[in-house]
Amino acid sequence: MSYCLNPKCQNPQNPDQARFCAYCGTRLRLGGRFRALRLISIGGMGRTFLGVDEADDSNSKCIIKQLSLQHQ
Repeated sequence: MSYCLNPKCQNPQNPDQARFCAYCGTRLRLGGRFRALRLISIGGMGRTFLGVDEADDSNSKCIIKQLSLQHQ
């Protein structure tokens, strides 16, 4: 499963093979390398995802931190 990183996407779950989100069209890989697998948490600073490094032959797991913009 690939998870869309667009915070406004209303249907963020996509098949592993997808390159773009089926709902909103957002690219699912960061830098063509990192893919979010699932949302871990949402906090005051942003969202945290479990990810995978697909450029690594062993598909190492990683953490993807998405910072949210603060408006004052």
